[in-house]
Amino acid sequence: MIKHHNNDIISECRIGLSRAVTSIGSRTRRVSLTMAHWIRGQRRESDLAPNILSVHTGDVCPSTKRAESPLNLSNPTSTYYGHFAGEPHRQEQIWMEIIVNLALWIIAGVLAFAFAASGMMKVIQSKEKVVASGTGAWAADWSPASIKFIGVAEILGAIGLILPALLHVAPILVPLAALGLIGVMIGAAIVHSRRHEAPNVAVNVVVIVLAAIVVWGRFGPYAFGA
Repeated sequence: MIKHHNNDIISECRIGLSRAVTSIGSRTRRVSLTMAHWIRGQRRESDLAPNILSVHTGDVCPSTKRAESPLNLSNPTSTYYGHFAGEPHRQEQIWMEIIVNLALWIIAGVLAFAFAASGMMKVIQSKEKVVASGTGAWAADWSPASIKFIGVAEILGAIGLILPALLHVAPILVPLAALGLIGVMIGAAIVHSRRHEAPNVAVNVVVIVLAAIVVWGRFGPYAFGA
């Protein structure tokens, strides 16, 4: 009886011990799996760290450096590098456009004022007064109608330099007006050269150059609406 009871106790101890070992083994496996996941996560973070650092410093760890990587700022062909490198260049382009456009407006304004004043003088004043003015000796060889026609052409050219662009109505008229004024100045230069009026010819040449700049800018890279 006692022996049978001892056998039962021993068997129960064996069962309890086996259950404890099984439980310990299961928990050990769970701990080992958790540790494995944690180690993998640490490795991923360590692999990503050099690339993240390269965004700020441009240095890439040799073990993780990849050719043509978008995160490699030290590579000039990189898309990521090009995005940041293009910003200063684009800002320079914007500032250049602003400066050139402002210069073109100033040149057009100066030309418009000069031609408007000259044209009004020819239209309003008589031929005698035009001839008596300091630069109107050439008018002695022209009829009053021709003088007034030249004055009207200059006034229209002055209006065409400013109003179309200012009102946003057919701004193509701006370079066309400048072309027309170049034609007027070429004719004036020929007249003054025949009269041996070198200072007036020099003035005509300067005006032609300024008008040509407006034609280049408004027909070319700085055209309105471009």
